[in-house]
Formats: sequence, C-alpha cells, structure tokens
Amino acid sequence: MNVSESERSIDKLKKDNEELRGRLHELKIDAGENGSGNGMMDEEIIELNQTLANVQKDYSLLQEKFKKINIVNDQVSSWSKKVYSKFSTLIQGSDGTVKPGTDIV
Repeated sequence: MNVSESERSIDKLKKDNEELRGRLHELKIDAGENGSGNGMMDEEIIELNQTLANVQKDYSLLQEKFKKINIVNDQVSSWSKKVYSKFSTLIQGSDGTVKPGTDIV
C-alpha cells in the first residue's frame, strides 16, 4: 500500500514538474520578447524556480523512500522463503509426505 502511495506521489510530482517547467519556459520566452523591464515576470520566474526546486527535492526524497521500501520488501520476501523452506523440511518425511502427528515447536 505504501509503495502504491509513493508511486502515485512520484507520478504527481513528475506531472507538476513538467507543468512548472513548461510554465517557466513560457515565462522566459515572454520575458525575452518584452525585454527585461518587466519586474513582475522576473518575480514570477523566481517564485516558479523556487517551487520547481521544492518539487524536485520532494521527488528525490520519494525516490529514496521508494528504494528503501523495495529493499525491505526484498529482504522480507527472502526471509519468508527461507522460513517456508525450513518448515516444509521439518514436517515432510523422506518420501515427501507430511509426517502424521508432527509437532513443530
């Protein structure tokens, strides 16, 4: 469940990042056409750059979290397989059938 939430968050951040990059590009083009005398555009570009930096930071943090979740998932899966193998070895006879009355402590 955490993995799917992280993936959704990553996808949302990617989408936001693309939209902000597009908007920043449009603003840079507009600023180039209108000259550098437009202080409002400059402030908006600075604000969008800061927003973009925050989105990229959040994205990298989510990527790290996602990697850690995958590592834990792999470790738990590996451990579970080992435990299953041990239990199946303990309760099976030499012919592969389950021993009657077997008590696994």
